Formats: sequence, C-alpha cells, structure tokens
Amino acid sequence: MARAAVTRPLVQQVPRRVGEEIVVAAPGDRELRLGGDADWVMGVLEVCDGRTASEAIIAALGPQADELISALLEHGVAVDGAQAWRTFHAQCSAGSGLGTAPTEEQLAAQLQRSFSPRRLAGTSVALAPAHAGIVELAQRRSSAWAGPERRPVSWGELSAMLEGTYAGAGSSGRPVPSGGGLYPLAIHVVLRGDEPPGAGLWWLDPATRSLELVRTEDADPGSILIAHPATDPLVEAGGPVLLISADLERPSQKYGNRGYRFVLLEAGAVMQNAYLVATELGVPVRAIGGIQDDATRSFLELPAHCVPLLAIVLGA
Repeated sequence: MARAAVTRPLVQQVPRRVGEEIVVAAPGDRELRLGGDADWVMGVLEVCDGRTASEAIIAALGPQADELISALLEHGVAVDGAQAWRTFHAQCSAGSGLGTAPTEEQLAAQLQRSFSPRRLAGTSVALAPAHAGIVELAQRRSSAWAGPERRPVSWGELSAMLEGTYAGAGSSGRPVPSGGGLYPLAIHVVLRGDEPPGAGLWWLDPATRSLELVRTEDADPGSILIAHPATDPLVEAGGPVLLISADLERPSQKYGNRGYRFVLLEAGAVMQNAYLVATELGVPVRAIGGIQDDATRSFLELPAHCVPLLAIVLGA
C-alpha cells in the first residue's frame, strides 16, 4: 500500500482495546478495527503525535508501521500535523457526540456570568465616545424572529448584503479583513422564489461581484439545517439563505493549524457585516450555527478540504 504524502502523522482519536483488537473512531460515525499485536499497534498510535516525522516512525518500528500509517490516513483517522483542523473541526461539528448540553438551570446560571479581571486597581473612567454612525447601527442589530406577515427580500437588498459581506476585487476592495489576504471563504446563496435572479443554488464570485448558478434542482436548504423553533419559521418563509464555507487548505499551508483560527475570525466578520447591512436596510436576519456538516458539504458539492461553517437566513 502506497503511503499518502504526509510529514508528521497525527492521531487525535482515543483508541480502545476490544478483545484482541484496537478500535479507533473514524469520520462519518465509523470505527476502524486494527488487528495484530495490540501493544505494537498502540505504540505506533502513540508516536503519531503530529510532531514525529513518518520516516522516523518507520525507521524505529519497521515497514509494517508504514502500512499502518497508510491505513490510518486512508480512513481519515490520521492527518498531517499541519492539518489537525481536519480532526478538531469534525470534533466540534454537530453530531460528533462530544460534550453535553446544559440543563435549563445551568444555562440560566451561565447567562448571569461574565468576565471580569481578577484584580482591579480601583480607578474607573467613563467612556466619552466620538460620534460614529456604525456604533448606533451595531447597537440596533438583532437576530430576527418570524413575524405575522411575510417580509420578502428584494434583489437590490440581497445584492447589498453580498456586497457588504464578501464581494469585491482584490484585498483592498473586500469589506472584511482576512489573514494574509487569502480570503478562503466561499459564499453560496439559496433562492427559492420567482424573484430575480431566480430559484436555485448560487455561488458568489467575489472578484466579478456576481452570482453564478450552480444548479436549479435539489436546492431546498431545509434538509441541511438542524430543526429549531426559533429558526424553522424563518427558513420556511422562503427567503434567501446564505451559506458560508471555508477552503481550509490554503490558510493551513501558510499558517498551519492557526489558519483555522483566522478562518473563524473572518467568518465572524462576514456575519457581523451581514447583520449591519440588514439592520440598515430593515431586512430581518438570523445566523444559524445548527447545520448538518456532512449534508451541507454534499449539498454545496464541496471538496474534502472545504468545510461549511454557518448559515444566514434573510427575510421573514
């Protein structure tokens, strides 16, 4: 078996012994069962720490280690150490099974807590802000709730939303900052009405400031969003839905795993801009973090190195 190109293999899954086998979790709710000498297998897994070069592992443990690393890579159990985002993105996605949801009492207590320094010097100075219109706009922004009457979104309003979130040629023309000027985000728009430019799944080409049609069939976003009482009525109203994804290969090549942090910061800037533009135009807006990762990746026809991050529904 030819080993995929990888410099420092990383296994972050916690292995467990089941009889004579070692079992590790694999993407897609699968398990990889490893037979043979269980102690030797555990030894290989332990040195796949993202820091030790694969050549050093093979030199120390023999050619069988090469075959095992190949199997781990093939099944997504191991990744290159500079692409650890592939593992922790899956771990923090919906359906990963990690973590626990707080009870109503715990949630209420969390909402009452906020950060404050452990030590203060005792001097307090009130703010005296200069006038900035963006401050008043930001203070008025809020996540929409479904109202008694439908509030459609015009093509002009949608265009302004896209222009204000990510469109623009070159780094100087973009409305948000990006680590290294890489701009790795991808913005798709689901349209379901008869209004221009027409129903279907569209992709925003930031450089040309235009929407490009991906397909007209199978473009209902309902199947990729996690049901929730606050968001279901907004989605069912049939307004535009923005889907924000990221090409994580590019920032990781420059910044390693820190590129993942930069991508999240950039997506947050896009979300905030969407809220500000919507607030100024009077368009209802609500960000939805509850997306089905695998279903959304398939829906958007994304390659493996691109991951969905966020949905933003417009209108009510």
